[in-house]
Amino acid sequence: MNTGSSAGALPGTVIETTNMVSMRDGTRLSTDLYFPARQRQALPTVLTRTPYDKRKFRDSTSELWKFVEAGFVVAVQDLRGTFESEGDCRVSEHERHDGHDTVVWLAGQAWSNGRVGTYGCSHRGEVQYQLAAERPPGLACMIAQAGGSILSGETARSYIHMGGAVNLGIAPWYRTHQNTVRPQFPRGTPAELIRQASAHHSLAPVQVEMRYPQDLQHLPIIDILDRVGSPPSEWRDMVSHAPGDPWWQRKGHVTRRDVLDVPILHVNSWFDFGVQETLMLAEMVRQHGGSERTRRNQFVLVSAAGHCGSEKLVPGAGIGELDLGDPSFNAFGLYIRWFRHWLEGPGDDYPDQPYIRYFLLNRNAWREAPSWPPPGAVPTAWYLSSRHGAQSLHGDGRLHTTPAGDAGSDSFVYDPLNPVPTAGGVMWSPGTPPAVPIGPVDQRAAQVRQDVLVYTSPPFARAQEVVGPISAALWVRSSAPDTDFTAKLSVVLPDGRALWLSEGILRLRYWAGLDQARPVPPGSVTPIRIDLKAIAFEIQPGSCVRLEVSSSNFPRFERNLNTGGNNFDECTPVTAVNTVMHGPLQPSCLSLCLRAAS
Repeated sequence: MNTGSSAGALPGTVIETTNMVSMRDGTRLSTDLYFPARQRQALPTVLTRTPYDKRKFRDSTSELWKFVEAGFVVAVQDLRGTFESEGDCRVSEHERHDGHDTVVWLAGQAWSNGRVGTYGCSHRGEVQYQLAAERPPGLACMIAQAGGSILSGETARSYIHMGGAVNLGIAPWYRTHQNTVRPQFPRGTPAELIRQASAHHSLAPVQVEMRYPQDLQHLPIIDILDRVGSPPSEWRDMVSHAPGDPWWQRKGHVTRRDVLDVPILHVNSWFDFGVQETLMLAEMVRQHGGSERTRRNQFVLVSAAGHCGSEKLVPGAGIGELDLGDPSFNAFGLYIRWFRHWLEGPGDDYPDQPYIRYFLLNRNAWREAPSWPPPGAVPTAWYLSSRHGAQSLHGDGRLHTTPAGDAGSDSFVYDPLNPVPTAGGVMWSPGTPPAVPIGPVDQRAAQVRQDVLVYTSPPFARAQEVVGPISAALWVRSSAPDTDFTAKLSVVLPDGRALWLSEGILRLRYWAGLDQARPVPPGSVTPIRIDLKAIAFEIQPGSCVRLEVSSSNFPRFERNLNTGGNNFDECTPVTAVNTVMHGPLQPSCLSLCLRAAS
């Protein structure tokens, strides 16, 4: 093999750059190999596959050097169609086969012990789940961080559709990282020439200037990136295909039909994308993995960070308006032990690891549990009621653990040109600091609006933990042929602040599932379920929980223009009168898992 070698960031280490690895269709993917300072035989490998330019990892500050120092070969690969790799850049489309073929190639090298582990966060986490679904020989273990969004489940279609609405916050990622037309070396260019040219030319895209959140207000949303001059991407395709369109099958997203057969450490955080999907994926493999060994060796770690920040947490950290105490943990100590066990050891069950280790917010402590939700967490329904109206914080919307005795309803006018603004929440907004703050942020500015219904519980008499999935079951009605319903959970502190905890959205046409749009005639009462994901938070005595219901959360999600049409290519909205029913026959409620504080 003709490779270029250079000294690594650690004494005695070597990087072999630009190994052009052939996939099953002949497309070659550029792969760097980092060799530790020891004899090259029977070495285990840690693989990360990236759309973000593998050359960045050669810097001495890269976390991958921790694995090289621990004695692993590290392989870093440019995904198909990006930077030095050949082929067409298409989001997620080739990652099953390309990942499979790369693992097989690495396991078959003369220096390899035949075992490969995978590592990486965000898109680098998603592609791990995809290759694991192909069950390549040689794949021994995974550390998949913030990759749960690749699961296409009942309430989301991967990272694009949440409850049927477009996750508008993903637009900046397409602008920057997924350009389908970009400079590339001619197919078949010798590796040596690619290596030489890469040393003198930047292959990285220049970020198109974009104002947040102003540029996301443009209609129609299909033109948002074109309007700011972004290079071609798959944005238009992504937003114009409905969640149930067979077109999505080409993307190779993970579904419940997949049978994974590999030990996995699933890592995510409460303020990152896809934490609920990460929990669902772990449980899916735990219940239906390809072997008993695999089913016993699924573990979850959920921190208190934002996007891909679990390993960067330090004592004294905070997020949003919430103090975290000391949320840090020895992430890389755990990761190295995990890789040593599966890549160098006999392959027995991983010892002394709870099924889930999670950070309990507002108690500021790590907790361990054998299941999710943890033992003792009881699903509890909080029923909606009002006497005079729940419109805004100044209404009389209430939450009770027994159903309301009388039927009632609360209505509001939803105007897509005056949407409820996003405040806090999961990491989605670009910039440092982000243009829209993330995490637990006070929601009262939105809760005083007349187009927000607010329902508040009595103060808690004793400390309780909200630990588990959250949902809102609502009976709703709209004057429009289609609309959205949004829900947010907040904790109301004794000082009056209402801090964000979780959120969700559902497009009414998907009331029965994302597989098919089922339009609802205007004026019809329809039961819906809004998935508010998951959280682990301790409610202190004197605090309350609060549910707010509206029809927009912008620019986190696209606005429904209420026409019943495509929405993605429309510019002219109509207003809607939207109603939430409650009472004995239509018992709208918030569902939480509660247990006594320990």
